[in-house]
Amino acid sequence: FIKEHVGIFKAANNYDVFDAETDEHLMECREKIGFSTKILRFTPFRRVTPFCSVAQTLGGDSLFIVRRGVTFWMSQIEVLDKNEQLVGAFRQRWSWLAFLSGWGCANVDVLNPQGQVICRIAPDFNVVQFRFVTKDSEDVAVITKQWAGLAQELFTSADNYMLSIAPNVDKKSPLRLLMLAAVLCIDFVFKEGTK
Repeated sequence: FIKEHVGIFKAANNYDVFDAETDEHLMECREKIGFSTKILRFTPFRRVTPFCSVAQTLGGDSLFIVRRGVTFWMSQIEVLDKNEQLVGAFRQRWSWLAFLSGWGCANVDVLNPQGQVICRIAPDFNVVQFRFVTKDSEDVAVITKQWAGLAQELFTSADNYMLSIAPNVDKKSPLRLLMLAAVLCIDFVFKEGTK
């Protein structure tokens, strides 16, 4: 369960990650941004600003980094491990469905470090659920936006998500790390960018 910190006027996005079954606080993701980016976050240019979010244990040990530079059209977001080695990336793909719905890009390719597509992230029509679909059309994970309560939904951009990973995905697979990183990207790049 990934819970975004609530804030009325916030420039940075911060998240806490919990075990959905035990409610144990597992890690936190904190965005690090500079002064000029903070200023741009309160303008119509919010969607093009760079970001760098660091996931770490509660003790402060780095787990992974999600980053993107300035972008004007299709985002490509890198995911790095704790040693800053590339684990994979997300690349937006344009589609008519997304264009007509006003959401942005309907599909996102998930890439390995060599730039090859290993699966894609496809939203449902109302953009509440995002499925990780392999080339064989197999669902390997689902990210679902969770209802956060009337006040939070109406007055803030903070969202909560549930990540469910299929049991056949190897526990040590780098795809698991990419799946968790995808929640941050979906929220900031593809959801908040349209609000």
